[in-house]
Amino acid sequence: MSGRGSIIAWSLALAAVIAGVYWLTLGRRETDAIVIDAQPSSATQPASTPTALTLTKVDGALRVKAPAGTERELKVGDAVSVSDEVLSGAGTSAELSLDGASIAIGAETQVQFRGESGDALQFFITGGNVQASSSGRALEFLAAGTSGRVRVQNAAARLLSDGSRGLVAYSERGQVYVTNAGQTIALDAGQATRLIAEKAPAKSWKIPASMLLKVSWPKESELAVRKLKLGGNVSPGALVRVQSGGGTTRALASEHGDFVIELRLDEGANEVVVQSDDARGKHELVKHRIKVDTTPADVGVETSPEMWKKK
Repeated sequence: MSGRGSIIAWSLALAAVIAGVYWLTLGRRETDAIVIDAQPSSATQPASTPTALTLTKVDGALRVKAPAGTERELKVGDAVSVSDEVLSGAGTSAELSLDGASIAIGAETQVQFRGESGDALQFFITGGNVQASSSGRALEFLAAGTSGRVRVQNAAARLLSDGSRGLVAYSERGQVYVTNAGQTIALDAGQATRLIAEKAPAKSWKIPASMLLKVSWPKESELAVRKLKLGGNVSPGALVRVQSGGGTTRALASEHGDFVIELRLDEGANEVVVQSDDARGKHELVKHRIKVDTTPADVGVETSPEMWKKK
């Protein structure tokens, strides 16, 4: 083979080697890129749905306050999203549901949905009464006046809050777990306890099947003051609401059923309404009229011309 032929042969061989290297490197990478591009895009994959509760039942006036402060009325089928606060009116009852769990909201109740905390749906009760039921998904409750929490899973419970002095928890079905100050106790069906501030859970107690609301009314039919301390006895742990001219005041009864509420009265005639909701769901109401007259009594001073004469 001539020198010219050898050069051509070597050139062809070198071109073949370069082509092979290109196919093994750049050509192979392009094939991988095509495979990647062929994968389903994010638009075709199911998107994660934000956690939201659904209003399944309502009787009466129910509003929801969004984090921005806007309020709207809730109707059956509406969603309650994370950080929404639900407020029920007098005589209202409602139910929210999600994933086999539900919470029934009683009258004059304020509760915020805080979203997911671990494996539980978390709520904060500002005041009122809530009935929680879970057939799988855990529910967790916090409340004003305590750093403790109540966990309901595969169980049912009733929770009562006066908005400042803790939370009463009662197990209606299954075991309900109550934790505060690093200690946890389990409530069996029919047992109740109260969480206060940062104290360990109080010992549990049983709720009597029937216990009437008794109020110690003032003996006088007319008072000369507009503040009044009203005491009484009711079912242990019950939520007591007293409505008078000065507004509504709430309190939680002790484990013995005692309660004391300080209320304000208007000048003149007052109709004082005392309502109680106990851990068994029993509602009681009593009324009483109290008259207030704070007008100073006339103090007359008798004088005569003789008393001013110099003796």
